[in-house]
Amino acid sequence: MVWSGRMRQDLLFSRTRALRWLWLHSASAVLFAGCSAALDFDSTSKGGAEIHLDIPPGSSFACDKVGPTPLFCADFETKSIEANWSMIDISPGDTNGSVDIDDKDAVAGEKSMFALLNAGTYTEKDAPEAAASKTFADFANKNVRLLISFDMKVDKFDPTEDARVTAFQFLFGCNENDYNQLVLSLASTGDDVSLVFRENSSKGGNTPTYDVHGDLGLRKWAHVNMEFDIRNAKGAGNSGLIDVDGEKIFDNELALPLQGGTPCAQFGEVWVDTTTPDVKEWQIRFDNVVVHLVPKS
Repeated sequence: MVWSGRMRQDLLFSRTRALRWLWLHSASAVLFAGCSAALDFDSTSKGGAEIHLDIPPGSSFACDKVGPTPLFCADFETKSIEANWSMIDISPGDTNGSVDIDDKDAVAGEKSMFALLNAGTYTEKDAPEAAASKTFADFANKNVRLLISFDMKVDKFDPTEDARVTAFQFLFGCNENDYNQLVLSLASTGDDVSLVFRENSSKGGNTPTYDVHGDLGLRKWAHVNMEFDIRNAKGAGNSGLIDVDGEKIFDNELALPLQGGTPCAQFGEVWVDTTTPDVKEWQIRFDNVVVHLVPKS
């Protein structure tokens, strides 16, 4: 069953879209390929309290094996798509794509989440999207340790060179005027896709250029680990670490100060560049999703 419907919080899904173009102006490519690995956050970036989260690697993954129990986990084996997420958004209309669970491929078990955005002629106002969102309202304006782990695979992408789509983002300030975005976006090279990590803010600002590491590889699963030490939910001094298949691709202070607000995570075709209005079909698959927030004292 596909659960779709236009999200009514227009503040997030219009104002944020209007600013997601920011990453294009100094786009950086971080590319990856490979397999899953166990996740251990005892070794953290730029200090902070040590937190251990034991996540079984690859095909041995199951939510009931993750310890301690994370705030959010989705292995897509037993729960419906509705039960896993706060919202599924298909836009500009319900026929423009889908987000569902199927058994055509998986890293662990038999099922994974499949996000499809259909080809079409879109404008920036259309804001095409096929994405799943999870909101963490209890952590609004709080200093936290944020741990994210998931497997991702691109089944199909727009072969137009430099075509771009955001596959994952974590927002501080969901449905609010002031927000920050931590974004993983895919950029087409024509024959393959690259992974781009960016920071965006409703207040703008310069963002750094990160290193280039290699191609993603069509139809290959990649394992992503992300950790963010949010020491100041309304300001600067926060840091992050990202590794893909065991290769560290980011370990630094965040460039843009945070503005507080309610955090949320989004997976799928969260945003699509409509600079070239004839957008081709995108298919992105996710499995073994873990999001864990721990308040800092």
